Amino acid sequence: MTLQRLRKSLEPVIDKDFDSSYIHLHDNLLSCDPELVQVDANPFVSLLKRGEEKEKLGDTKAALSLYTEAIELYAGDFLPDEHYDPWVDAKREELKGEYIDLLVRMAKLYEKQGATGRAIACHKRAIQADPLLEEAYQGLMTLYANIGMHNDALRAYEACKKALQAELESSPAPMTTALYKNILEKIRAPQSPGRAHLQGDEI
Repeated sequence: MTLQRLRKSLEPVIDKDFDSSYIHLHDNLLSCDPELVQVDANPFVSLLKRGEEKEKLGDTKAALSLYTEAIELYAGDFLPDEHYDPWVDAKREELKGEYIDLLVRMAKLYEKQGATGRAIACHKRAIQADPLLEEAYQGLMTLYANIGMHNDALRAYEACKKALQAELESSPAPMTTALYKNILEKIRAPQSPGRAHLQGDEI
């Protein structure tokens, strides 16, 4: 019944005597027509690999363009309503891991370009996907501190500390804590007037 409803939804005027153009059944296995149905996970991976190739060639601009397309395709967890199939769980974690790693990579590339705003945006999106990702908190703290936004850097540390305590009942890593203390020392030291501005638009 579910399959019949799916076929009807995809092709409302389909004749019952004809097979679906979108859904095929061969050897008791159902599949989607690859020319008519696109799974967003596939172009996401393709864009990621193409971006990596451009990055290896030193074409950072082209790599970031492809990476940006990839992250915009990622609409959330793979098949989020499917909880009982091991292969789905594995694929979901694999894609999520690649998405988070990509955001951290993009943040570092943007930082090298001086596009601080975009780098910060990438770290924030990575934290949204994984609130326990200390690397992203460290990146935020460093970027904020570098442009004189020390209070924002301290808030990033407190958010990290709160997330780790709530989920794992643990504290930030020594590196994160050391970064926090270093920022505190900068705040206590004499400050030059003025405030830096973010470089680059958020993604």
